[in-house]
Amino acid sequence: MANSLRLAFLVLFQSLLALSLAHRYPTKCSFDKLVALEPSKRVESEGGFTEYWDSKNEQFQCVGVSALRYSIKPKGLLLPHYINAPRLQYVLQGTGILETVVPGCPETFREQTRHGDQHQKIHATREGDVIVVPTGSAQWIYNTGETDMVIFSVIDSANEDNQLDLKVRKFFLGGKPQEEKGEEGNMFSGLELKTVAESLGIDMGIAGKVQGVDDPRGSIIIVEDELETLSPAVEESGNGNGLDETLCTLRLVHQLAESTDADKYNPRAGFLTALNTPNLPVLQYVQLGVDRGVLYKNAVMAPHYNLNCHAVIYGTEGRGWIEVVGENGRKVYEGEVREGQILIVPQQFVVAKKAAEGSDEGFGWIAVKTSDNPMISPLAGKLSLIRAMPLPVLMNSFRLTAEEAINLKKRGELTLFSPHPAHTQI
Repeated sequence: MANSLRLAFLVLFQSLLALSLAHRYPTKCSFDKLVALEPSKRVESEGGFTEYWDSKNEQFQCVGVSALRYSIKPKGLLLPHYINAPRLQYVLQGTGILETVVPGCPETFREQTRHGDQHQKIHATREGDVIVVPTGSAQWIYNTGETDMVIFSVIDSANEDNQLDLKVRKFFLGGKPQEEKGEEGNMFSGLELKTVAESLGIDMGIAGKVQGVDDPRGSIIIVEDELETLSPAVEESGNGNGLDETLCTLRLVHQLAESTDADKYNPRAGFLTALNTPNLPVLQYVQLGVDRGVLYKNAVMAPHYNLNCHAVIYGTEGRGWIEVVGENGRKVYEGEVREGQILIVPQQFVVAKKAAEGSDEGFGWIAVKTSDNPMISPLAGKLSLIRAMPLPVLMNSFRLTAEEAINLKKRGELTLFSPHPAHTQI
């Protein structure tokens, strides 16, 4: 009997493991040829537009992520909505305010108005901010600036929090967004009018407005008058609910663009900043991380690979020349990645970056990683695999003399290399 139970548990465990792996890797993925990708669809709204990358593309399917980009006009409001998977957002341009409503967390902020409105924390946000949105948390964003606010977003649809398939599903709480052909309406519009009225304690006329039946504005609307008095005000004290010491109190917005906070900095080459669970604890709940890098003119980032995650590289400025090498030394990508393009680099594939020739502004990027503690291993420079190996191993592996092997190990820069006068390519 005991042996039968152990066997049953073993079979169940193996089945669940296979299901989990199939969730992130739904098809056989070859990655023989990678492509720099641009948005394939644009959905217009009154207050801006949303651009989508093709989530059915094999590269997105194989790493289990999707990507989109919002462009919000001044006084534009991205309507409250939630998604079936966690996401990381990066503010490319503009300033605004936002709220991420985490289910189960108390309304700990009170506005100093005659209504005394209570809500969860409202964050000010600006260019260079990373925004973390846990699974199922409702979010709205309002552009307070005088220029368009542009936000890049990666959704990890293969995350274990998502119990559905890899399709990204948006659930809007207001308006009448139309993201796909034949799909329109918010979550209240699918309910009976009487159900909405009774549930919210409102009359039928207001319930009709909540359903947004005659609202043509789309998912991003223009606010006629500015959103008044919305700011993180006085925090209320109250009884906790068990979540207060964890997700409810963690920072969801972090500034990543400043070079003064860089983890790696070379005054001649550029800087690299990594965001992970130790410096932004909320990332452990979404199991995602992000790097922000800038290479100055002709500078190089050491060839390296990601030990425990995939990377979604998005060009934020300038032009980069990138090479990616897969198993058995097969080159799967060599070419430019421009501002606004995505290049997906699978786990363990070696990637080398350089500011493209003729790009006076260098190359800037963010790389969203599918781990909250992403790790890289460089192949060159300080702390690299090459420097960690003894000379005799290098001499025999590469058929080098002792002097040549010493030269191979001596590069002492850390990850970011300044331009070499004798070389123009990676």
